[in-house]
Amino acid sequence: MGDDETRKAFLKGFEDGLKAAWREIASLMSRGYSSTELMVFAKSKIAVLYRDVEAMEARLLEEEGIPVVGGGEMVARKDLRRRGAYLVREPKAERVFELFGDLLRSEARGLCITRIHPDDARTRYGLETAGFIWLSKSPGQKGKDMAIAEPTALVDIASAIS
Repeated sequence: MGDDETRKAFLKGFEDGLKAAWREIASLMSRGYSSTELMVFAKSKIAVLYRDVEAMEARLLEEEGIPVVGGGEMVARKDLRRRGAYLVREPKAERVFELFGDLLRSEARGLCITRIHPDDARTRYGLETAGFIWLSKSPGQKGKDMAIAEPTALVDIASAIS
């Protein structure tokens, strides 16, 4: 593909992405959501945008006959950077907490959003220096480096993160 074709393809994709984003914003606004709810929706969409990009990349690679490897495999410790947010989907939490603990031991700061009580996570996985947002329906007292939010309260969770 020549430079001109590459530029046109990029601009077409850029335009399509902007149109899709504005269509979604207009759709949400017409449903009467508050500005805070719209902000939470927008941040949530931005946080998972990589999924759409990965799906498109996989589709393009399949069309070109290139095998797609990965998708769900746990990343290696060396692939994690000290800065960034990671959403890790694993059937069991042990490997995720192990990677998180490795980052903390390398003097990175960390925030753990979990359904496990923070005291249990600190003890079990050695996460003494991490901050926590505990997703719980049980009323509880805030502790050191800990916030409590109901799992369905997106605004509270977003506020605790910022």
